[in-house]
Amino acid sequence: MSRISRNIEDYRKVSEASYLVADQNVTRYRIILRFFFIEHERMRDYLYPNEIFEHVKSVQGMEKYEEQELKQDLESLVKWKNIVPTQEVQNPRTIAEFNKKSFRYQISPYTVQIERMLIELERIGNEFQGSLDKRPFEKLLFSLRHFLEDNKLPLLEKWTDLIALFKIIRTNTADYLAYISSTNAEEQMQKDSFLVYKDKFVAYLRDFIVGSHQTALKIQLTLQKCDPKQLEACFCQLSEEPEYAPRFEQDQFDSEEKKAELYEIWDNLMMWFLDTGGQTCEYTILQRRTDEAIKKITRNIRRLGERHQRHISRKQDYLHLAKWFAEETDLMEAHKRAALTFGIANVRHYFTELAVTTDMYAELWDLIPDWIEVKPRLREYREKTRPTSFVSNKAEETLTKKHYLLELKETERKMRGYVSDGKIDISKMTYIDSGVRKILLRWVSAAMLDESKVVRTEFGNRVIVQVDETERINIHSDDGVMNVPKLLFTFDDKEGQHGG
Repeated sequence: MSRISRNIEDYRKVSEASYLVADQNVTRYRIILRFFFIEHERMRDYLYPNEIFEHVKSVQGMEKYEEQELKQDLESLVKWKNIVPTQEVQNPRTIAEFNKKSFRYQISPYTVQIERMLIELERIGNEFQGSLDKRPFEKLLFSLRHFLEDNKLPLLEKWTDLIALFKIIRTNTADYLAYISSTNAEEQMQKDSFLVYKDKFVAYLRDFIVGSHQTALKIQLTLQKCDPKQLEACFCQLSEEPEYAPRFEQDQFDSEEKKAELYEIWDNLMMWFLDTGGQTCEYTILQRRTDEAIKKITRNIRRLGERHQRHISRKQDYLHLAKWFAEETDLMEAHKRAALTFGIANVRHYFTELAVTTDMYAELWDLIPDWIEVKPRLREYREKTRPTSFVSNKAEETLTKKHYLLELKETERKMRGYVSDGKIDISKMTYIDSGVRKILLRWVSAAMLDESKVVRTEFGNRVIVQVDETERINIHSDDGVMNVPKLLFTFDDKEGQHGG
């Protein structure tokens, strides 16, 4: 297992991958390294230049390959650490033989993994693979119970099986849902040939939902009932067990780091099946996306069916209808039959408010009708108006005016309480009434529209507004805190020079 490295040196440029994006000779490099990899898989680690040269020339299109080009290619691959040269001189008889430096080459571990990845990519192509299979869920439940039980099986083996199954579930489900949602799958669903496979797709997805649901519930219950002390004992034992084959290099991965990594993997398993901290678990999301995939397939099936219906000839249907009308002797019955068959001849559409009902099965005829007024669409049409008398509300106006003046006077009284030496300095105040704050901000807005930054207030005063953008302060009020630039209001008349 491996942890996320915090060492910047571990994120160096991967020179071993340079052969894949080289400016020139990429094909030659890939042919050579694929030959190295195949021979490595056949348990043959060392190759000689003459063997490499013969293989490259055997590839179609590389018949003109020369030994000088091979020498350059091998030097480049050695430089990028894809292959490791080993000088081989057996019993040289002359100095010339020794200086000739006959080499054999071994593929590096990095390159082996890169080639293995490339072969896997070539196998799967440019499409997602994966599957939605309920059996890995059943195996995971069995493996989880065995891991938590105290039986004779080796603990490391049980843990390895458990994580391998979890990885299979995550990878297969994610890849298959990505395949269902891919552009290519969307295009295939639009084709008529999809109708042949529609039942298989829907049955496959539904079988997965039904089959995995019960097993997932049991997995969730098992995880919830897991004893933390038992889990701690298991992870302590696992962190002390040797994981790898003996090496000459010193292993820097201590038991505490291994135990922390084990807990991280366990937490990921928990979050995949259980909702944590208000976050929906991955299994719930998987169910939702599977259900959406079924709905999408069903919609496409319906759309394809409608398209097929449009192309089916209805000649015989119309001939049969025509026979009915020809045999009908009652004109009114013929009108009724025509309305039933073809609908209303002249349809008028009206827009009304949506009917309010909680019964999704309510019939249209049972709902309360909505009345609308239809007006003529004529240029000359004007709605009739009736002259109305003017009602004087003098008493109400006087009362409203009195209330307004009282409120204005009260606000002015509060405002004067903040005036000191003819100024209101916001930076020196710890609290400002919300009503006063709104008036001050209104003064700032008005001052910004005037070059002189002077405003005439509702109280009849002239006020000079100064805004210092270099310093910001917090205005505390009864309705919250507002962060504004430093503001200074100077009254430019005698009335505003005094205050509380």
